[in-house]
Amino acid sequence: MTLVGGNESDPVLIDNLAEGRIESGSKEAVTGGQLHDYTDQQMKLVLDDAKKYTDDQVSSLVNNGVNEAKSYTDIKFETLNYAIEDVRKEARQAAAIGLAVSNLSYDDTPGKLSFSFGSGVWRSQSAFAIGAGYMSENGKVRSNVSATSAGGHWGIGAGFRVTLN
Repeated sequence: MTLVGGNESDPVLIDNLAEGRIESGSKEAVTGGQLHDYTDQQMKLVLDDAKKYTDDQVSSLVNNGVNEAKSYTDIKFETLNYAIEDVRKEARQAAAIGLAVSNLSYDDTPGKLSFSFGSGVWRSQSAFAIGAGYMSENGKVRSNVSATSAGGHWGIGAGFRVTLN
């Protein structure tokens, strides 16, 4: 160990010092080089841990966000799919109703009341229709009513025709 400096009021530099132990309970002096290396090593460990923590947190947030968005999208598409299936079923029922009602037939003989039944099936959906028709005595007025059902729902219709000449 060398002491450099001769005046008591001047700072003293301790030079050429052996490296001391850096451990719990050590009373040995450490050098500037040891302090620098230890600080760099600890800083690197802290920064590596901070980077890993940040990367893990960002990755977790991104993954959670993506998973939540995917789940939300899946739910919305499933809801949309059910709605489309309902519309498809109702459209097929409407086609079956059209077939059933179009098969109602009434007697055109003047003064006659007639009843009719019709049914229809379209792409696994079925419907039936019933109706009554009346032709006036002079054959110039025709009226009819009908009711139809498909999928547990009912509909009604009516018609009126007048011949002018």
